Amino acid sequence: MTQTLKIQPVAKSSCRNCLYALSVEGNSDGMHCGIDYYRLPPVSRHVQPLKNYPKVVPTSCCDEWKSKPAE
Repeated sequence: MTQTLKIQPVAKSSCRNCLYALSVEGNSDGMHCGIDYYRLPPVSRHVQPLKNYPKVVPTSCCDEWKSKPAE
């Protein structure tokens, strides 16, 4: 199965480029905020279904926004 990567311009300081955003590639369920997951110490983190995290709009932003590291 071939997947196509769509490149879209990214707005500065948005959920789309936030370190805490959670999504599954190829899943149309959208983005979710994982700030509560990342606030836990790494040894305490347990993977939960995305439905347990609030949905966010990719162009939204909040006061907790943190930039993803450069790839």
